[in-house]
Amino acid sequence: MSIRTSLVSAVNAGLLKLGLQINRVKQPYDLGTYADSYAAELLQAKPFYNVGAGSFWHPYWTNIDYVSDWYKDVQKEVLHYDLMSNDPLPIKTDSALRVAMDVDAVAVVVVPGASKLAIDSLAKVIAPVRRDSTVLIVALGYRGVLIPELKKVSLDEEQRLATLRMVIQRLNPDIVLPAEDPYGSGERVLGSLSPDRWKAFLTRAARVAKETNKNVRVGVAASSYTRNDSTLYAWAASPGSPIDVVGFSLFPSPYVGGGIQADTRTADRWMRATPPKKEHWIFATGGYPLAYGERSQENAVWEVLAWGTDHPAIKGAVVYEAGDYGVARGLRAPNGRLRPVTRRVVAAIEQLRESAR
Repeated sequence: MSIRTSLVSAVNAGLLKLGLQINRVKQPYDLGTYADSYAAELLQAKPFYNVGAGSFWHPYWTNIDYVSDWYKDVQKEVLHYDLMSNDPLPIKTDSALRVAMDVDAVAVVVVPGASKLAIDSLAKVIAPVRRDSTVLIVALGYRGVLIPELKKVSLDEEQRLATLRMVIQRLNPDIVLPAEDPYGSGERVLGSLSPDRWKAFLTRAARVAKETNKNVRVGVAASSYTRNDSTLYAWAASPGSPIDVVGFSLFPSPYVGGGIQADTRTADRWMRATPPKKEHWIFATGGYPLAYGERSQENAVWEVLAWGTDHPAIKGAVVYEAGDYGVARGLRAPNGRLRPVTRRVVAAIEQLRESAR
């Protein structure tokens, strides 16, 4: 028996005569044990899973269970999953990170020509998003972004429009981008198409989108801040265009790690020339933690989010990406560790919600 235990016993012996007793109150969730073994950033993402959780809740655990009206009074912060479905558990996806960060929007990129099976699988992963008010944004990307083609490929409008129809029918997005960053990733794969070519395609895509679902909103993003991008932005932002949502992609230069301020100044100039009448979004922002350090990634995202909050027309921002999907710019590193930028994003969400109250 230690001296400390003996002292407590002696004090208790005296207090018992007065009808009192000293007891150590144990922390209900035993948070200290977790903190001794895991980094705080990882614990914030609730990396432990309780399948069939029922009424269980713990600040460091993700609950996976079937959400229904019958059990809703005892369930708390549950990731919906039907145990009888034989579908893979949503553990290897970024669903848990989405729940932990309590975001208001989720964006996914679909490659034109994706199979019905692939899109249906994606629909199952993002099904919880469609059960709440989370905004779902789907962009149609490009083949050859991660593994570049030996030469530029042509814009296959028919394949892209067929995929657009399927995406709207099966994913039911709130916003669709028929072409992700026309003068960013689009230019790298397709070459530099003229603004008139993009206008014609986007007009056709908007018509197809509205025929499929009249409530879906069609968007386009500027990303290179060149003359072509300026022309496309001015057209998209004008009242007569079929585009509903206009936006920006803002990343530091992959070559020098900076340059965001030049792009935001250009965006400011465009918005002064064409005062926003339509909803704007920052459709993508992020950084390159392996090339320029995690602090650089953190500062880049914070700078863009701060810029966005100064513009009432900008209604939301998407931070790229949850994980390192081919390009190392994720909130979560491949080993599961959350990078420091995650704290910045969570802080921004909390501050924006507090200011909106």
